[in-house]
Amino acid sequence: MRALGRCGVLYRPHSLGPHRILYRTLHANRRLGPALPGPASSCSAEAPCILRRNGNTPVAVTTAHRRNFSASGWQNGKRAKAPKPPHYKWASSVVSDDVYDVYSALESHILDSGRFESERFPVTSATPDSGAKKGAKKGVPRTRDPHNPENQSPPSPDPDDLEPRSTYDALVIDCEMTSSPAASYCAASCGRRAPVTDWRRGITGFNKPMMMEAVKKGKTLPGWEKVRERIFDVTTSETIFIGHALANDLRVLRIATDRVVDSMMMMSRAVYGDEGKPLRNWGLKAACQELLDVAVQKTRGPHRPIEDVFGTRELVLHCVRNPEKLAEWGARTRAGIAAAAEKERMIQEQKMEKRKRKKAEKENRTPEERAELAAKRAKVMEEKRLARTEKEEAKYQLKLLKRARKRERRAISKERKELELARKKERRELAKQKEAQKLAGQEEEQEKS
Repeated sequence: MRALGRCGVLYRPHSLGPHRILYRTLHANRRLGPALPGPASSCSAEAPCILRRNGNTPVAVTTAHRRNFSASGWQNGKRAKAPKPPHYKWASSVVSDDVYDVYSALESHILDSGRFESERFPVTSATPDSGAKKGAKKGVPRTRDPHNPENQSPPSPDPDDLEPRSTYDALVIDCEMTSSPAASYCAASCGRRAPVTDWRRGITGFNKPMMMEAVKKGKTLPGWEKVRERIFDVTTSETIFIGHALANDLRVLRIATDRVVDSMMMMSRAVYGDEGKPLRNWGLKAACQELLDVAVQKTRGPHRPIEDVFGTRELVLHCVRNPEKLAEWGARTRAGIAAAAEKERMIQEQKMEKRKRKKAEKENRTPEERAELAAKRAKVMEEKRLARTEKEEAKYQLKLLKRARKRERRAISKERKELELARKKERRELAKQKEAQKLAGQEEEQEKS
């Protein structure tokens, strides 16, 4: 959940009414925009501002307010300095004036109950027993069970609260998963409770030593419950949760909400409509490439949740702001799928016709034709056998030649070594003779003296 907190796309203090929508993000591409013009706003257009409520009096603050979502800050209670996020040229850099229209469009794209159930989004049961019995199956991990009894919904806003907490109207989330014997776990910066069998380091960028070091430094959250608690701190039951294949993330976090906008479902609906289960789902990389002409996850390294979050956000904003382009893409893709299906159908028909033709020819052959065909086949098989034998013989001869050359090289090397040893021995003998002659000369000189 490294992207948590950097992924809010729309922000609105609920105490100021629906016309006070502020656009927030901590990404380098985004800067805090001013409130939409209204009678209660007294901020100048030169500096960004945030409207707060002090009792019953709205207060305009002209300094940029940044909410720190560092996991280490949550862990030890200190305000840690958030790392600077990467810069993406394709991410939107300016907030337009149609924020409220975008939010209204998002509400129109919330999944209906039928698609919500077919995609197995987590739900809360009316009674604990009935939900568990209805959805639970023997041997199914809880993270795959939409009726998990641990599912909880975001808290509802209190209309009587004079100082309500600041929450997001819409939140984009993304999780990277590891595998354990019983479930999948969010592995970005969330601690684990079960032994992990597959860290999927190629995707998550984590392994066991790295996670242990992060836990030691206090850079993780102790389990999915703490992650969900922090998400609930900035959301309410009215918050729209946005993601790509969001059902997987919500099941892992045990978050049950009916206000969901799934970019993958938006694309599937544009192509296949609302009837039945889509025949194909588009991954985030393919979706951004086809709709936005943007390359995400282009590196060979692990996925970056912050990049996936911004890709999902840009994808959703593009779809809700340009419904005609989404419909055009859906029609074009549907036509391409139909053309590919027709081509495949024609290929299969040609294969069937060819098989039928061969079968008919085989049945209509005379005994002489069958005998002649059998002789041709036998001849071809014999030619293939001879060619295979010649090839094997040539390969064997080549192997023998290589062995002979190897033996020859070994013999030459051995002969050279023996010659070198003989020369060394001869040099040693000469050295001994010279030494003996030298000693003899010294003895003669001593005798003469």
